[in-house]
This record gives sequence, C-alpha cells and structure tokens, in this order.
Amino acid sequence: MRCPVCKAQGNVGTNCRRCKADLSLLLALEQQREQLLQQACVCVRQGDWPGFAARAAQADSLRHDAESGRLVALARLLERDFAAAWQAWRSLADH
Repeated sequence: MRCPVCKAQGNVGTNCRRCKADLSLLLALEQQREQLLQQACVCVRQGDWPGFAARAAQADSLRHDAESGRLVALARLLERDFAAAWQAWRSLADH
C-alpha cells in the first residue's frame, strides 16, 4: 500500500513504515473492496448478474485497478451495454 502522506510504497501495517502516518482507514477500505470482489465472484457462480454488476462497480469505486476494471467491463457486457463495456475496457489502458 502506498502512503498518501509521504508516498512510501510497500506498507503492510496500520502505520506507514517511513512517516508513521495512520493507514487504518485505508486498510479498512481495502478490506471492504476485497469483500466486494469476493461477493461479486459468488454472484457470478449463482448467476446473479445484477448483483455481480453492483458489487463490481462498488469495488471499482473504492479503488480502480485492472482487476475491478475487467469485472466492470464484463458486467457491462453481460448487461448488453456495449458502449459502457467499451468505456470500462478503455479505462484500463489509463492504468
């Protein structure tokens, strides 16, 4: 995890390894995001496409990366919203 205060990479605890800033809120957000990604996978296994789309979008709103971006693009494809799927796919090129 990257510290928002001093930009140090590789933090794993609740405090930044360099400046000792409190990162507990970021860790909580990251845990929430991981739970949403796991729930999205469960929705896929159950065939719950609206649930999958909602959880993928929520996870992506917490932190956009390639994993959540691909899930959002897939969700848009499953919804047959091809323009939004293309836009989600193109946003991956920015990262």
